[in-house]
Amino acid sequence: MKNPLTRLLRIFLKDTASSSIQIISEKSWKISILHLLALIFIFAGNVLIARFYGTEVYGLYSLIFNWLSILSLFAQIGMDDYHIATIPGLHIREEYGSIKKILRISIVGILIASVIVILAFYLSINLIFIPGLSNHSGVFAVALWLIILFALTSNLGSFLRGYGVIVKSQLAEKIIRPLIFLILLCFVYFGYPAMKGINILLLITGISLTFGIAYLAWVIRNCINPHPENPSASIKDLNFGRNKYYLLISALYLLTSRLDILSLGSFANVTEVGYYNVALKMADIVAYPTVIMNIVMPVFLSKHHHLEDRKEILYLIQNGSRATLAGCGLLFIAAIIGGKWMMGLYGQNFQTAFIPMLILCVSHLTTAFFGPVAIFFIVSGREKRATFCMLANVITTGICCYFFIPAWGATGAALASFAGYLVFNLLIVYSFQSFEKAVITPFRIFGKN
Repeated sequence: MKNPLTRLLRIFLKDTASSSIQIISEKSWKISILHLLALIFIFAGNVLIARFYGTEVYGLYSLIFNWLSILSLFAQIGMDDYHIATIPGLHIREEYGSIKKILRISIVGILIASVIVILAFYLSINLIFIPGLSNHSGVFAVALWLIILFALTSNLGSFLRGYGVIVKSQLAEKIIRPLIFLILLCFVYFGYPAMKGINILLLITGISLTFGIAYLAWVIRNCINPHPENPSASIKDLNFGRNKYYLLISALYLLTSRLDILSLGSFANVTEVGYYNVALKMADIVAYPTVIMNIVMPVFLSKHHHLEDRKEILYLIQNGSRATLAGCGLLFIAAIIGGKWMMGLYGQNFQTAFIPMLILCVSHLTTAFFGPVAIFFIVSGREKRATFCMLANVITTGICCYFFIPAWGATGAALASFAGYLVFNLLIVYSFQSFEKAVITPFRIFGKN
């Protein structure tokens, strides 16, 4: 019996009889349910933070959370993309010794990198006055330890995705962590009303992350322990040198996705940052089909790259583009109709970020149109070109933030984000045409033969 997503995909996709498409649709359906539940939990948590502690605390928590996301990415040292690009091939060849070796090396490397990142950032904001950061150095001293937990969560989740355990890899981040956070938030607020402020929010965040890590470790143990630890490849053969590009790509991606709100924090007060953060979260709802496709698709693109099945790769990218564009388009219409009302749930003043939210939604539609081309570059050994395109994105966004935000505030930040993503997508499509002699659109593949 086909699930509802498979039936819906038949309207938009070609080759729905393909085994890869069927597996993708099945996993996408399950992940969609997880993301829907996560959306409810996260939305409720953010609304409660704003209602319980006020817009100033919510804005400060948003600022710190975004910086922790960026810093934890550096602590991951590129292992998230490395897992996706490498483990599928090792799994096909049943090289379980190498897989286990990669897991051990990644955990040790991330722990060391996390300590270095924490010390470097803390010393930076204390030795050099950085507006918007140094004046919150005391809070950062409490929050920075969360970098270790964020990095480990991402590493273990990416390892499971590369291993093919996609749905379970999402449970920790999408269900366990936000649900535990929501439960603890309500428990502390109603049970211990005297415990207020940003520090208690950071403690709750750390506890919820720890529960997620424990679950991921349990799943990994059950997946890899039954297999014999056959002779593993040498560290040289595992080619960890690619990680510098994976790290740079991930850092640039997260930076460009947060550069708008971080720049806004330098030009505006934390209250406006809080308003814009709600606009980002609302726009992220429109991007959920793309997010889901980006979770499921990389493993299959990596697998077919190892199998040298070019035709299947082209159709996977086209079908991914079709599905995400259709899904994002429908959610964009819903955002236009009900977005302002939903923003009002945070507080009446939050509705001022409605226009920036619409601009951010258009950015996501642009990315959905061009499909998961960038993912193919990362898993096919062309990470240098993907790095160049992402760097162009960051530079464009940064320049536009410098000129747009002082003039138009949050709207300028959204326009800067749109400009950066447009440049990135145009460059990545041009690069794909140069390598593969094909241009993929949701409706047709040009030059595929």
